Amino acid sequence: MRHRVVFSKWVKGVTVFTPLMLAAISFYSLQRGGDMFTVIFPAVLLLALLLPGLYYTPLAVSVSREGLCVHRPLARKFIPMEAIRDIRLCPPTMGAIRVFGSGGFMGYWGWFREGD
Repeated sequence: MRHRVVFSKWVKGVTVFTPLMLAAISFYSLQRGGDMFTVIFPAVLLLALLLPGLYYTPLAVSVSREGLCVHRPLARKFIPMEAIRDIRLCPPTMGAIRVFGSGGFMGYWGWFREGD
């Protein structure tokens, strides 16, 4: 059984807006005859944002007798059924701290810490 991850309008908007703005800044700087730093830095920043996003962004989740699989563009995360001890509904709270990851760019992914 495979379920596609549905992203909110906010996630889609941030995901489209961020790379377009960085590309526009690089292009504008190139057209204005900017130095290499102002041209290359936004492009490097764009890659630094896209590569982890492509590695971690969940596209779909599937469950089989063997385990749970999170499908991503560049990798898959497989969790064997033996490793799953408990499944509970986690109500959304505002107390989550993002340790590493994204709260909107290419979805919600990464490491979060929650006191509850």
